[in-house]
Amino acid sequence: MGYFELDNGKITARIASFGAELQSLKDAGSGREYMWSGDPAYWKRVSPVLFPLVGNYKNKKTSFGGQEYVMSQHGFARDREYGYGNLAGAGFG
Repeated sequence: MGYFELDNGKITARIASFGAELQSLKDAGSGREYMWSGDPAYWKRVSPVLFPLVGNYKNKKTSFGGQEYVMSQHGFARDREYGYGNLAGAGFG
């Protein structure tokens, strides 16, 4: 797992490549951290991306367009690896 860092001189954001999860949001001047630390003794995640749903489908299944799909709790976005190429067209690079 790697990280992406965005800095505009006022705020610095650190985003994990796994799950595209915002891990840190700091004030550049004071160094104040605005995010939960992700202490695994309590909860290892910081700010998971829950997409395309929050929660669960009944029996972890849904249908769309006549086809059945299986989806884990909170969708798939938080459990995927993202790379720089996923940022194309988003104003990065």
